[in-house]
Amino acid sequence: MARTKQTARKYRSPVTRLPQAVKPRRRPAPIKKYPIDPLNKRKKSYRPGQAALREIRKYQKSTETIIRKAPFRRLVKEIAQDFRADLRFQSSALAALQESKDRGAITLGVVNVVGSSISRVTDAGVYLRVGPEIGVASTKAFLGQLTVMVLISLYLGRRRYLSAEYVAEMLKELEAVPDKIQSILEQSDSIREVTARYVDRDNWLFLGRGYNYPVAMEGALKLKELSYIHAEGMPAAEIKHGPIALIDDGMPVVFVAMKNSQYSKIVSNMQQIRSRGGRVIAVASEGDNDIKMHADEIFYVPHVPEPLQPLVTTVPLQLLSYHAALLRGHDVDKPRNLAKSVTVE
Repeated sequence: MARTKQTARKYRSPVTRLPQAVKPRRRPAPIKKYPIDPLNKRKKSYRPGQAALREIRKYQKSTETIIRKAPFRRLVKEIAQDFRADLRFQSSALAALQESKDRGAITLGVVNVVGSSISRVTDAGVYLRVGPEIGVASTKAFLGQLTVMVLISLYLGRRRYLSAEYVAEMLKELEAVPDKIQSILEQSDSIREVTARYVDRDNWLFLGRGYNYPVAMEGALKLKELSYIHAEGMPAAEIKHGPIALIDDGMPVVFVAMKNSQYSKIVSNMQQIRSRGGRVIAVASEGDNDIKMHADEIFYVPHVPEPLQPLVTTVPLQLLSYHAALLRGHDVDKPRNLAKSVTVE
């Protein structure tokens, strides 16, 4: 009997187990649409596009108030040059601004004219207050925008990792910039003499590195707008990737060669241009005697910290463009085919 039970237990079929119900996958937690503000460490309760209307009642606020009120990760700075008296807008800038607002971003305008289109559409912003631009080509408004962006950058940096000593030093240097720009303006006659020697050339290159690469682009743009000379601004590091083929005997090439972290590399680029017959015009720091071995013409500007260098290196290039236009007999305030604002994309 015991043997029979053992045999039966040995050969009986295993119990058929019912398949367990598959547990539904747990849905991931929904992303909070309004996370904790990384600046103020508290939750927000507003809707996209309505944030500034609730928190920032007036458009004109100090830089500190704007950034403290707006969530850091949802802040969009819309830089627009809207200087037209009739308040017409730059269509491309306004389209980008509207796209940002549709996606729920808080928009900050940096504009010059009170009541301009950008200032009426953005949630908050800063007025440059540099005065009206008489000419079509923007000059002082460009420098005003640089200044405002420096202040915004310093404020954000201080709230994160910049030391109080560094910020105080940068602000002190920034306060001294107007006097340094005035010293550059006093060199206008010497800049005119240099410009006169190359104004007949129809092709120019403007090269810079780091902070001064946008300065090179600004210099090329101003020369094109005012004097109708073909000019291109580009990073100096890209010169060997094609543009160096344009260099011929006597071609003027403008370098922004300030004493900074990119100095040795920009000097190497200058040597390459001179070896191929190009004429090097350098914007250099005061007291830099070594640059004389690598440049044919030099515009000296006062020394400033590297992040502030565009404020002083832009001025001699604007003066160069101004004198080139006058030497060619053009109207610097009303260049041909240009308007204060662009209303079509």
